[in-house]
Amino acid sequence: PQPSPDVIPDFADSTVTVSANPGYAASPLKELFMGAHNRDVWTQPVSVPVFDIGTSFGGLKPIKRGGGMQTVSLRMENPEGRQYVLRSIDKRPENSIPEVFRETVARDVLRDQTSAQHPYGAFAIPSLADAIGVFHTSPELVFVPDDPRLLQYRSTFANQLMMLEDRPDDDMSEFANYGNSKNVVSVGSMYEDILDDNDNSVDQRAFLRVRLFDMLLSDWDRHRDQWRWAEFKTDDGAVFRPIPRDRDWALNKWDGLFPSLASFFDPKFRGFKESYGDLRGLSRNGYEQDRRLLNSLERDAWIDIADSIAAALTDSVIEEAFTRLPKEAYDLSGADLIRIMKIRRDKLRQVAEDYFEIQARIVDVVGSNKHEEFVVERLQDGRSLVSVYKIRKTGERRKLLYKRSFVQGETDEIRIFGLGGNDRFEVSGNVRKAIRLIAVGGTGDDQFIDRSSVRGLRKRTVFYDSRDGGNTWDPSRETRVVASSDPLINRYDQRAGFSHNSRSPKLFLGLNRDDGLFIGGGLNSVLHGFRKVPYASSNTLVGNYAFRTQAYNIAYSGHFVSLVGSYDATVDLHAFSPTSIRNFYGLGNETRNTVGDRTFYQAGIQRYGGSFEIGRSGGGRLMYAVGPFVESINVQEDSLRFVVLPQPGLSRTTFSNQLFTGVVARAGVSTLDHAVNPKFGINWTASAAHNIGLTDNTNNYTKVESDFALFISPLESPQVTTAFRFGGRHTFGEFPFFDAASIGASSNLRGYRNNRFAGRSAAFANAEIRTKLLDVSTLLAIGELGLLGFIDTGRVWTDDESSDVWHSGYGGGLWFNYADLFIIQGSVGISDEGNYEKIGFGFQF
Repeated sequence: PQPSPDVIPDFADSTVTVSANPGYAASPLKELFMGAHNRDVWTQPVSVPVFDIGTSFGGLKPIKRGGGMQTVSLRMENPEGRQYVLRSIDKRPENSIPEVFRETVARDVLRDQTSAQHPYGAFAIPSLADAIGVFHTSPELVFVPDDPRLLQYRSTFANQLMMLEDRPDDDMSEFANYGNSKNVVSVGSMYEDILDDNDNSVDQRAFLRVRLFDMLLSDWDRHRDQWRWAEFKTDDGAVFRPIPRDRDWALNKWDGLFPSLASFFDPKFRGFKESYGDLRGLSRNGYEQDRRLLNSLERDAWIDIADSIAAALTDSVIEEAFTRLPKEAYDLSGADLIRIMKIRRDKLRQVAEDYFEIQARIVDVVGSNKHEEFVVERLQDGRSLVSVYKIRKTGERRKLLYKRSFVQGETDEIRIFGLGGNDRFEVSGNVRKAIRLIAVGGTGDDQFIDRSSVRGLRKRTVFYDSRDGGNTWDPSRETRVVASSDPLINRYDQRAGFSHNSRSPKLFLGLNRDDGLFIGGGLNSVLHGFRKVPYASSNTLVGNYAFRTQAYNIAYSGHFVSLVGSYDATVDLHAFSPTSIRNFYGLGNETRNTVGDRTFYQAGIQRYGGSFEIGRSGGGRLMYAVGPFVESINVQEDSLRFVVLPQPGLSRTTFSNQLFTGVVARAGVSTLDHAVNPKFGINWTASAAHNIGLTDNTNNYTKVESDFALFISPLESPQVTTAFRFGGRHTFGEFPFFDAASIGASSNLRGYRNNRFAGRSAAFANAEIRTKLLDVSTLLAIGELGLLGFIDTGRVWTDDESSDVWHSGYGGGLWFNYADLFIIQGSVGISDEGNYEKIGFGFQF
């Protein structure tokens, strides 16, 4: 019901003085760690007009609450049917995180980081946008009073500082800031139209102009839902031009220790400062659209548009634009914003060239559901000229839709997607070098022709399409044809079809009685490729150092997806220093640990080796692999160590260099519901390796082993998980002591030293219960703290020994699940040989 006229207040010409959020005030210490950001602007009171819903734009009526993950908005309509929106200045970012964290400090941290945004930055943008010819909304800053005319939305929007703007939709012919378009549509409608009819297109120069403007403003949050599209009719179709909206992150200030660390791990967080920083990060949220909607523009177009933007944004234009901020906010931040904007403007040409090179590396050329002809001419200078024509069903060309010259060195790969319709793909040119070309058909009857030739052994043309239906193929020696009955063979995924290569740090930290404190780290590099899931290759290089033993190791691990047909390859290389240790108490199930000096039973072993395996991962559930390996081993001779005493498994030649090669086969099945903290499922692995001795002091031997783990959770909330593991190993032939089957703390028998018992065969069983105690929510740590208890048992068998002893250990500890990213645990194992404490990453199994 409408409120009674006698209770409707009169807000005409009223103003209030209010701050955007006084709660963002912070101490110098908090600013050091969490960022000074734009806190001074948020907490500064400003003079703001009071919003009168009854008189604004002829009188407005609330019709719908809206908003995204962070912004609260209210849609309103005037008597003529024109819609307007109130959008909150302050945000509620907790809606963008998992519900489990919404009542934790994570919510408070995210809310606090809203202070990085400039609360009034959006009001400077219209003047800048007008100067460079970019469509824009025209927001006004208002204070929404406690007004009964807000109806059921009163409690949500009363007494809020908000942004009032028109809502671009349908007929906006009266609005020059939307190009007087007679039809403004959503992003989904725009994509449907360009997919359904190749007479419809996006004005790529206009889109590039906006995207460079986004970067100028350091507005990194430009995902596809942040856009509307103005439609303009042409003789035979329509052209769409972009309307950017929701400029919440424009002109943001990102500083402080923890926010800076966050930008290291997620480089999209880029502040408005003199340097643009990592353009891949700055553009990340909008990158999937950029690849689709900037694919026709060559380098000269990028430079031309960047230069035109810089020329239009004169000093006076920039200075005038920032006077649109509230005076109190301008006095605090205006001078700095103007200074930085001028610096960024002067760098825009180089930014455009740099981002062009990022975009040009791998380019998608996308058709429609109509008929197209894709013509690729390979030229002698290494360029590839790609032309796309609209054709009739008979193949007759009707008009040119697309043309671009790709330069080798700028572009590594061109990917053409025909989508629907009966398409024709033709490649020509006899050249020394060429850009790799991938052409993917579609649902129609497609024709593929390759008349090209490129020097070298690698095929530079790949055709994909269904082996069913009316497709025809005319390949050359340059062509690789991938035909399949899989309906996904012709898929085009704009969002998931491309990922940037990435690098991330690795960290290792642990503590145990054998190694003492050990730390390490390294780098993981992930490279992506066409239809390689989850990546084309993952390469990890790490090193570790143990302070007690002064031992160190370096290891490389590489995983290459579909390297040999549909089979993956893994490469592992390792090097261990001579001070790297392995405990050895002799062969047998009842060996003694009688010498108090821990180093007496430690053997120093230097190792170098590597392996290469081919196999399949089976989507994470089933895996198998097989391949060769080689390893060089040098046992250090030390008269003060047990290893020099005459005994089975040792001889004088043990201390000479030993060289092995061989072959290993592996298999496994995993149904775990979570990689970090599994609650349900099984994990089974098995392997067999045949070692061939290559030096006089080595023998041939074979080892087989298996490991099975089961996870069951009687309670999920709070978590109570029971975990069981069983495993064993047997060795055939005469084996060296350092490769004996063994049990100990590091692998399967807690409470004892690592490799405490060794022999020809080994068996073990572990039972563990993991219980969540409480949620942890602090400034530095968000996750779950839990308790674990365990009991282990195991034994070994060796030649000429009769024993029926099973060794047992038990104990418990604490574990911390850091936001489901990794586990840190500390535990104490207890046995008849004493206690064994250790701290490290991950559960025992």
